[in-house]
Amino acid sequence: MQLDHDFVRKFLLKIESCNNPGGLGPQDLKSLMNDNDKSFDELAYTIQILIEGDLVSSKVSWANNRPTYIHPVNLTFKGHEYLDNIRDNKIWTETKKATSKLASVSIDIMSQVATNLISRSLGIN
Repeated sequence: MQLDHDFVRKFLLKIESCNNPGGLGPQDLKSLMNDNDKSFDELAYTIQILIEGDLVSSKVSWANNRPTYIHPVNLTFKGHEYLDNIRDNKIWTETKKATSKLASVSIDIMSQVATNLISRSLGIN
């Protein structure tokens, strides 16, 4: 499965907007899936990758090599940092444009590109 960077951004924004300090629960996740035309497997895969990257805290329960339950999901400090870099729509659009020449890029590269664009726009770089 490929990681959908646009969905990752929407997902992180949704977590941040959640008023529950425990994070997004099952109903929120179901709504997110439906709103973004994602299957439970795609959602679980995305969350598992974001857990491994330390962008979110959660747990995906598995049985027979299939996800069965997703525990509440919340942002980590690193997740907040990444989201702060890609939150602005203009920066996000420019980041995607800059990385579109490549077949794929990591979240770390997306963050670095966004950071460079932010620095340039602030006259730091």
